[in-house]
Amino acid sequence: MRKYIELLKKIMPNKIINFLLLVKNYIRYPFVSDMEKSLIRFYSSHSDRKRINIKLSKGDLVLDIGGFKGDYTADLLKNNPDIISYIFEPVKEYADNINKRFENNKNVTVYSFGLSDLDQEININVKGESSSFIRDISPDVKETSKIKDIHEFLIENNIKEIGLMKINIEGSEYPLLERLIETKDILRVKRLLVQFHYVDTNTYQRMANIWKELEKSHNLIWQFRPYIWEYWEIK
Repeated sequence: MRKYIELLKKIMPNKIINFLLLVKNYIRYPFVSDMEKSLIRFYSSHSDRKRINIKLSKGDLVLDIGGFKGDYTADLLKNNPDIISYIFEPVKEYADNINKRFENNKNVTVYSFGLSDLDQEININVKGESSSFIRDISPDVKETSKIKDIHEFLIENNIKEIGLMKINIEGSEYPLLERLIETKDILRVKRLLVQFHYVDTNTYQRMANIWKELEKSHNLIWQFRPYIWEYWEIK
């Protein structure tokens, strides 16, 4: 589908392409899963911009957890050039590429490991932006990567406040958020942008438990559920 869209962009104005996609999605809407309906609502309302148009202050620390190519930090920097971004990417090739991308930006630091609930070395299934420690998406392409305990990382780096924590880590968000809640480090997070992912039959209950805990300290500002993006701000 993406190939066809790119081809259309070369011969047709974007406004017409976006209109045709909108019509297509509305026709499909009654017949697709709840997750696909959320995705249609997300893109049809141009809500992908909400992920980028988060107003931050000079010197705010962003933890971009799940860096892949570094696109999220790059987009944030367009409107917030004075933020500090720590990007976490456990796949070595991707981490090396992000380092090259931001080698001239002293405000960006790249860490070639993931964050979770404990320190360990574990196999990661490597498949682009869908690479995962949890989901067995590409069983034939694996590498050993490091994970660090988020609590210990915050202590070691003397991090008292996080302006924005963005999490998109293909199923590893559950132990990470549970650890933040357990240690009360979640109170250091002023803004939380997270995409939950389906892992198994226990996923929804686990996600609902995290929502319940987050509601004690944060306000849900917007959401596209299930399993798309949602954004929280501290009370």
